[in-house]
Amino acid sequence: MDEIMQAPKYSRIMVIDDTYVDRYIAEYSLRKFNIAGEIICKESATDGLAYLEQYAAEPEKLPEIILLDIRMPGMD
Repeated sequence: MDEIMQAPKYSRIMVIDDTYVDRYIAEYSLRKFNIAGEIICKESATDGLAYLEQYAAEPEKLPEIILLDIRMPGMD
């Protein structure tokens, strides 16, 4: 039986983590369960802040949820 594909609950989610494997697992899980239409992955808090600043004037491009590793090098 064919499953009906539902629209993602969120349009955009950002994942910020310094560990590649953790970013991969988060992105894989979000895609598998169709949680977000777009997943933005960043390797550092600095990169995440730069993205948010770049699109501050365009709220439709900002993530609805940010999943953030709170213990990272450079900026916690």
